[in-house]
Order: sequence, then C-alpha cells, then structure tokens
Amino acid sequence: SLYDNTDNSAVDVRTYTGGLDILNNGVGTANTYSLIRLGTWGASGVLSSHDGSFIQSKATTNNEIDLTFGRYLSTGEINNYMTIKNGGNVGIGTTAPGAKLELSATSGTNRLKITNTGTLVSDQSSLELNANSQSWQFYVKGNVNQMGIWSTTLGNDVMSFLSTGNVGIGTTGPNYKLDVNGTANAYDFKINGTSALTSETNWNANYSTFLTHITWANVMNGTLALNSTFGNYFTKSDILGFSYYNSTTLPSRVSGSGTAWYIPMWNGTTSLNNSVIFQNGSNIGIGTTIPTSKLEVAGTFNATSNGGTLQVDSSGNVNIGL
Repeated sequence: SLYDNTDNSAVDVRTYTGGLDILNNGVGTANTYSLIRLGTWGASGVLSSHDGSFIQSKATTNNEIDLTFGRYLSTGEINNYMTIKNGGNVGIGTTAPGAKLELSATSGTNRLKITNTGTLVSDQSSLELNANSQSWQFYVKGNVNQMGIWSTTLGNDVMSFLSTGNVGIGTTGPNYKLDVNGTANAYDFKINGTSALTSETNWNANYSTFLTHITWANVMNGTLALNSTFGNYFTKSDILGFSYYNSTTLPSRVSGSGTAWYIPMWNGTTSLNNSVIFQNGSNIGIGTTIPTSKLEVAGTFNATSNGGTLQVDSSGNVNIGL
C-alpha cells in the first residue's frame, strides 16, 4: 500500500492469481473505490472509476477481445453503453452489433443526431453514403431550413425538402407541395377536392402540348376549363369532343337528356332531346315504342313522289318508290 499523510488517502496494489489490482481504498475521502484491474477477471480486464463507469476488455469464446464502455448501477446491474467488437463492428445500446455501426434502444427515441451550429450556406450537417466510387449526400443547410439529397455523380441536388412542406425534384426552390423540374410519369393521377388541373403556359408553337388524347369517355365528371391563351394547336385526336380542328375556340359541352332507344335530335344549338323515332331491336317505330315491323308508324303519313309507287306486300311490309 501507498499512503499519503497529506490527505490520508491510500493506494493499494494487490496481486492475485492471473492478475493485478490497483485501487484507491477511499481512506480519508468520500469517494468509493477506483480500480484498475490488469490480468483476468472472468477473462476480463477492467478500468473503472468511483462513479461506477468502466471500460472493459473481455475475451470471447473464440479468444477474441471485445471492448465495452458502461457503468455499474446501484441495483447491481450493468449498463453497457457501447461495445467495440473484435471484428470492428461498433454497437451503441447493443453488445452484438451486426453492422459497422448499430444503434439500439428499448424505449424512448432512437436516433442519430448530427449538429452544425454554423450559419453559412457551406455550414452543413450531412450524411454521406459511398459505394463503388459513387456518393450520395443527405444534408441540411446552415442558413436555411432546407434538407436536400445531393448526387456527386450529377454534381447537383436531385431532391429538396423545405420547412413549408414543399418538395422539389430537380429544383432547390419548390413553390408547390410537389414541384418537378422535368418530365414526370405517373401510372395514375388523381385530383381531390375543388382543385383544378391548370397550365401556366400559353398554348402556342413555343410550348409543349398541355393535354393530349383525352376522349369523352375519359372525362366523365367535372369540368375541363381552359383559361389560358391558346392558338390553333388542337386536333381532333388531342381533345375529342371538346374542340374542332384548327379552331381557336372550344364549344360548350353538349347538354340535355333523353330516353334509351330514342333517336336523339337537336332542340337547340348545344342540347339534345328525344325525337319521335324509336328503335326496338332491328325495327323502327314512329310514334310507337313497340314496332313489330321494320318500319311502323302509329298514325297517318303522307308520301309523295314523281312517278313512284306505294306497295304493300303479302306480309304487310310497305315499299315506297319500288
């Protein structure tokens, strides 16, 4: 033992089979034991402090050495904070990391936090992933509340996220919830609520086609409103049922109602209604909905012809002009 008369502290050096202990016995102090143990203690070497924290090197069953940082709790349990495996894997919150770095928690929030207190554009907190000389960065800029994904192959941002909730693809300044600078391909596109599908470009030879190959069958409900300036750049195949070839104006949608199997007729310039002609299978009825002949008229009719004839055959069929 080494004893200091100044503060009545002492250091004990103890040897035992397979090891050496160097400890402060706490004489004259309020501290508990601080220990350096060299050698084997359950095939371990330990460096610990008076508050219970320790660094332990421990031999595994494969004669490999793992390094653990932890603390002895007052309950007698051991809390392992970080483990460095012999193979190089590092575990925080786990003693068996399955990757080069693994974070684990049994409760609360489990996250990896990277902080940069700088306020310049170049002051960024970033996470970089590399594979086969290819690199991607996830970063947060220091001067704006913006997160981005950067491609070193392209040399620019491919996606940006703003604090407003706007997301940009191909742009770092998205003005909408999704702002795409380029061509987007979607299997299905759905608009909910009272929103409208709009174009902010003038429809002329300097701009791409806004809508192509929209048929009446594809526009069943709602309204297709054209509020921009457009020229003679629609064809029948572009918007079938909505425009005329080389027309600078689009007609109003045809309205009206009718009954099944009646031949429709125009009752105005933009609306349809029933005519008096009814088709029942291959028979046509005028004034009747149950024609039993190719042509049946309920009522009188007048036929005039220059030299024509009106014949009724043995089956009751009427021939005109034969």
